[in-house]
Amino acid sequence: MRLGASIRVLPLLTPLVVLGPLACNRAEAEGPPPSPDAVAGAEAEAVFNQRCVACHGTAGKGNGTVASALGVTPRDYTNREWQARVSDEDLRVVILRGGKSTGKSDYMPPNPDLESKPRVVAALVAKVRGFGK
Repeated sequence: MRLGASIRVLPLLTPLVVLGPLACNRAEAEGPPPSPDAVAGAEAEAVFNQRCVACHGTAGKGNGTVASALGVTPRDYTNREWQARVSDEDLRVVILRGGKSTGKSDYMPPNPDLESKPRVVAALVAKVRGFGK
């Protein structure tokens, strides 16, 4: 290779030499990817905010923005007596199948799209349990 050809190639290689280590450091600074449970928790939080808050409220007290128009009072998740009576499996079934299929209010809709997302359902159950603490 002639000297002239080397000088023409040098500007093309400079960004790789300078920016290459920065790209590696950036990936290290971002850290490892989130765990599957963390991803499921974030999805559960989004599901709760999109589907549950209108009836159950942000604090889980059953006083969401549409609660008074339902004719029935949505479940108050902060009620410790209720928390003690209901099992995690009961909560999972109501979340997936809705109120009608479990002898509860028809206003509690089913969420069959979550059937294939057991971690998200588990995170929703944990969120409901968290209101009782």
